[in-house]
Amino acid sequence: MFILRVHSVDTEQPIGSSEEIEFYATTSPSKPNPQISERRGVIHLYRKASQSSLPNPSSRSTCLFVVAVPNYLSAVDFIRFVGPHLDSIVHLLFIRNDGIEDRYSVIINLVDQSAADGFYRSLNGKRFSPAEAEFCHILFTHSVEYWESGEIASTPPVEDTELGEIASTPPVKFTELPTCPICLEAKSKRESLIADAVKAATSGMQDIQSELEQCTEEKNALAEINRDLIKNQKIWSNKVKEIEEREAAQLKAKDEIILDLEEQIRDIKVYIEAQKTLKDMTESDGIKGGTLLPVPLTQSSLANTKKHKKSGRRRN
Repeated sequence: MFILRVHSVDTEQPIGSSEEIEFYATTSPSKPNPQISERRGVIHLYRKASQSSLPNPSSRSTCLFVVAVPNYLSAVDFIRFVGPHLDSIVHLLFIRNDGIEDRYSVIINLVDQSAADGFYRSLNGKRFSPAEAEFCHILFTHSVEYWESGEIASTPPVEDTELGEIASTPPVKFTELPTCPICLEAKSKRESLIADAVKAATSGMQDIQSELEQCTEEKNALAEINRDLIKNQKIWSNKVKEIEEREAAQLKAKDEIILDLEEQIRDIKVYIEAQKTLKDMTESDGIKGGTLLPVPLTQSSLANTKKHKKSGRRRN
């Protein structure tokens, strides 16, 4: 937001008749002629401290301030310079400072915001003359105030402050800018570089934030996969334990079957041995008068016979 304060040394005066005639010759007969006037005084240019000199939608207005016009350009020359936009101009005010002989300033009011935007885009940064080095520097101005007191005019404006307090109040929220085009251009370039650096830093921070968010998402995904793996590990561990217990039970059952079969084989061997002994005794003197003599059994034979009977009962 830019604010102008003009410490006037006289009242506003219309442009001379010769310049008016020249101007009327260049304007369209179907359009009303803009008001053209002149004032002598000192201009103070203020800007909110937090705002850049670069235009933005919130700082635009229908009032434009041409900071410095070289003095070799007369009022008629300047009117010719802005010629394509004359139909949209409501008021042209030339402000001259007796202490500055090489330049003057111009305040221009346009019919609407669209016309002001077109004027700014067309002429800001344009050379006043192809053969000269000076450029046209234009600012969107929020308000213009005229003061007769140099003390008040030299104090930056303070929002919502009574006029009586302005002279004694220090600059708050506003800072004064130079009206020298070279100084203003250097300041604008410096602010532009700062703005570019801030944008680059902001963009870098956004990239870092984006990478951080991506890493966080990947970390959360890996944590979820790890939880699933731990859960599956417990499930498979229980399954393996069940299989091992089942296999152990099967091995134990097989061992019991093998032990039972071994006992049966021993019983069968004992039986066959007994039959063989009986046969041998039949063919020898062991049998007299048709009487079968008993054959003494050993302790191991008795034990195996008892086990065989128990196994037989278990199978039945």
